[in-house]
Amino acid sequence: MMNRNLVAALVDRDRIRKDGWRPGPDELDGAPLIDDYVWARDGDDPNVVVVIGVVAGSDGRVVATPALVEVDRESRQWVRTVTGWYRLGRPREESGR
Repeated sequence: MMNRNLVAALVDRDRIRKDGWRPGPDELDGAPLIDDYVWARDGDDPNVVVVIGVVAGSDGRVVATPALVEVDRESRQWVRTVTGWYRLGRPREESGR
């Protein structure tokens, strides 16, 4: 049996890809904001892409998201992972670090 989080993520991905749906305030208002981020391959599985960055409002510790399921390819404002939504702030090259 598939994990509920994964099923929900795949449903969202299909809605985005097939129907052109985009997440709105209900999905994104409570989502963590990641700044100073980069795209990376998961060390355990090079087929898995994650975002590594600093969650806004945290102690500045660098974190990696769970595996990405979908990416906002148009405006780079959000990603959908297997566990939920993340908002994207400034990528590392724009943040001056």
